[in-house]
Amino acid sequence: MVFGSSAGNALWRTIAQLGRKAHLETGLGLGVLAIVGVLGTLPPALHTEPGWPFPVRLDLDALGEGSRILLASLALAACAFAVAAVVAAAAGHYRRMAVLAAGLALCLAIGSLPLRLAIEPAYPTSYYSPAEPYAAASLARGAAVYAENCVLCHGAMGHGDGPAAAGLPIRPADLTEPHLFAHSPGDLFWWVSHGRDDGVMPSFTGVLSANQRWDVINFIRARAAGLLARKIGPEVTTSAAPQVPDLAFEAGGLQQTLGQTLETGPVLLVLFAPPAPLARRRQLATELSQPGAAGLQVIAVGLGPAAEEPPNGAQAPPFVGGVSSDVIDALALFRTPDDGGETELLLDQAGNVRARWTANQSRTFASIQRACCSAVRSAGLAGMSAVSFPITGFILLSHAVIIFIGRVVTRLRSWHWRTTADDLCTQAFEPVAKCGCDRTIAGAIAVLPGGRRPGRSDPDTAP
Repeated sequence: MVFGSSAGNALWRTIAQLGRKAHLETGLGLGVLAIVGVLGTLPPALHTEPGWPFPVRLDLDALGEGSRILLASLALAACAFAVAAVVAAAAGHYRRMAVLAAGLALCLAIGSLPLRLAIEPAYPTSYYSPAEPYAAASLARGAAVYAENCVLCHGAMGHGDGPAAAGLPIRPADLTEPHLFAHSPGDLFWWVSHGRDDGVMPSFTGVLSANQRWDVINFIRARAAGLLARKIGPEVTTSAAPQVPDLAFEAGGLQQTLGQTLETGPVLLVLFAPPAPLARRRQLATELSQPGAAGLQVIAVGLGPAAEEPPNGAQAPPFVGGVSSDVIDALALFRTPDDGGETELLLDQAGNVRARWTANQSRTFASIQRACCSAVRSAGLAGMSAVSFPITGFILLSHAVIIFIGRVVTRLRSWHWRTTADDLCTQAFEPVAKCGCDRTIAGAIAVLPGGRRPGRSDPDTAP
């Protein structure tokens, strides 16, 4: 038993050392991640991106809401089965471990069925981030590049009906259809750079710079987003929504951007046919003064000549923005020609169009407020359904899970060892105790170093 006590102390010292090493390893891992994060902000890492090495990728946005919920549930169940299997193996319950491993395999098999629909072709640039921001200035440059290099095949409006389309063995893609957004900007960048369909679409690497290719991609995506926005009604949904490009405007003598305004909350973007009528602008200003308007920003833009000025030098409503011709051209993509002179777009904080009204549709300020609240919730749900997992967070989470499982296994092993040792000692001494040989046992223990007997503080007190 003295031997068992010494071994037990040695075991606990070993566990303490393992704990210290685990904490040290965690600290070193965090330090490495911090160094990598700093290096990622410095040249040349700031201007280069790693290429995707596989020919396919998973696009969870291609799945329905039910499939994504099923996958999330299966992922949680698989993690639970994996942890429980490790714990069962550490405790020596191998039959239970086999059952849990079978449950893990079943979760993986069921999850592979909907994941097949999410498998998409991939390219080295599939996960590239655009080098040019999605903004009105980039759209203006991209429109010029498109008119010079793309109209011949894809047509002026992007329907794939250009003058040369009829003579091609494969019809050019319709760049206004929703399928455009099934491809990442990096996919489009690869096609523009290297061509596709065995050379039917040529490579533009030697013709356009990388920034010009990103500009034309931004223009193509904005034009398709504007057409999709025309199909949105006053009801807010959690489905993917088209995004309005960032833009600069002047209001109240201050230069601002749409992105800066969206940081404070949802925005009601009002697009007027030229010129913006003064009476309607005053009505908007009155609606904004109501108590329920707190948190809703309004930007009104006249897509044409300067807005109608108030008589006698009266001050114009502060939300009316003065914009450049590039911004007017970009916003004109999102205005419906038969809107009766006014299109209102409710944007969430990501700049996505969540609801839309026109002058021909009856609406009240209360309906806008309800849609505003729904847009905030929809933006949150859309962000949750994206199921994006940053690499750094995944590494930290994995490390924490490994440490947790290691500690559980260590404690289970130490508990199992102590239980087994106690059982062996009980079985060894029980026959001797029944024979009345307790004094013999005490004498044998007294010979050992320290002369200690289990449960006694002094060996001399033994009967």
